[in-house]
Amino acid sequence: MAAALNESSRARIIAAGTSQVITLNDIQKQHWREAMRPVWQQFEARSVLT
Repeated sequence: MAAALNESSRARIIAAGTSQVITLNDIQKQHWREAMRPVWQQFEARSVLT
């Protein structure tokens, strides 16, 4: 269900023609993950799951 929603949303973004959807290769994905890690850690520290 989530995959279908994601694909539908992606298709609408592309159809709108106001944004560019870029597919990252494996190396680019790894660089993105490394760059985002501090941001994720910041939000993990604020998150309280009970």
